[in-house]
Amino acid sequence: MANFEVPEKPEFNNQIRKLEASDPAHADLFNAIIEALLNNELFLKNVQDALVESLKGHLKNETNPHKVTKEQVGVPENAVFTDTTYEVFKAPNTSGIGAKAGLVPAPTVADIPKVLGGGGTWVAANGHSHDDYASSSHTHSKSQITDFPSSLPASDVYAWAKAASKPSYAWSEITGKPVSFTPSDHLHSKSQITDFPSSLPASDVYAWAKAASKPSYAWSEITDKPSAYTPSSHAHDYLPASGYGTTSSGVQMYNLLGGSGGIQLLSTSGSAITIGSGSNEVSVTGNHATLTSNGHIYCNGSSGSSFMCQTSNYMNLGHSSYKWKAVYATTGTIQTSDRNAKNNIEDLNEDFVSKFMLGLKPVRYKLNESDSDRYHWGLISQDIEETMIELGMDSKDFAGFIKSPKTKLNDDGTEETVEGKYTYSLRYDEFIAPMIKLMQHQQNQIEELKKDTESLKEELLKLRA
Repeated sequence: MANFEVPEKPEFNNQIRKLEASDPAHADLFNAIIEALLNNELFLKNVQDALVESLKGHLKNETNPHKVTKEQVGVPENAVFTDTTYEVFKAPNTSGIGAKAGLVPAPTVADIPKVLGGGGTWVAANGHSHDDYASSSHTHSKSQITDFPSSLPASDVYAWAKAASKPSYAWSEITGKPVSFTPSDHLHSKSQITDFPSSLPASDVYAWAKAASKPSYAWSEITDKPSAYTPSSHAHDYLPASGYGTTSSGVQMYNLLGGSGGIQLLSTSGSAITIGSGSNEVSVTGNHATLTSNGHIYCNGSSGSSFMCQTSNYMNLGHSSYKWKAVYATTGTIQTSDRNAKNNIEDLNEDFVSKFMLGLKPVRYKLNESDSDRYHWGLISQDIEETMIELGMDSKDFAGFIKSPKTKLNDDGTEETVEGKYTYSLRYDEFIAPMIKLMQHQQNQIEELKKDTESLKEELLKLRA
């Protein structure tokens, strides 16, 4: 295999042929291009080698490679150069005379001793020494003086002005004092006046008004008297009655209706009012009214009269912690059942009602606070609560279940809740509707069973025939 032949003195070829798409893929075509590239590469290598050799010679000539004169860098002609001088001029720089010539840097003030003499000393030039040259005009700031004192003694201040305390002067040392002094604008209070009088005579008041006693007037001296007088607002301690008296608590009236016993009205101190006395009285204290009696309490009225609340649906008869022992009535209680007074009206679900009613546990029991020793039939409120929990119900789902916080009545008439204690009750009338629904559901089942039974009877008769 033959190699390419390269000439000893190659020339750079910048006319290398561009390949075309129609060119045949032949070795001769590619060999010509490769030979031109190798020729150019050898040419560039020869140029590089020549530059390297030239640079080496330049670097070895450290004495004065650029042939710069002293005049070009601003150095006296007879200045002596040392090794230190060479180090100064060897570094590149962009300022000074040498820099303008593109050759070497100009020396700084700190470098001049190195240039003019070794070890930082000046060297005589043209018969002149350092002392023959005057300093140029310049200034320094205080920070540029390394040993500037922090303070200086005052040479033009007398000793008395240098004392640690300011001087004092006696009254006699003050000259040109005025004989009298005009006071500045000011005020005084009564207490600052030592002889201020405790009273002053009235110069514009007549003698009758200065009398020790106030004047009196006869009825005839009063003019423009009214013919009639409206009484001022007033109160009376008691009413005329067959008997009355007063106590330290207020006013007492009794026997207003005559006869023995009668009625006693006692108005005690504060807001308390008592009607009656002892074990038969009605008392009103604060927010509570108390009725005390050892016998019967009667409420009389004409036919059609009522004992009622002044505001509808406002007050309770009894309390969850303070119940009536028994309620007697000719007829039962009448409850609101007006459609206009109700909302969210829904039909009861038969399956749900069946589960609820079948979960009830009817029992018989005796009451703890009863002297009759009789059995009662009914339900236990706690059992109802367990059934409701099993069915996912709460007290809002069934108002027949009552669970009230237990309270106690304080001596001042206020109520206090007993923590963690509850009173359980039931509204038995709320069980009527689910019982009716369950009865209807069971009656429908009975009717369906009757139909099935009749149908089976007919089938049976046909089989027997």
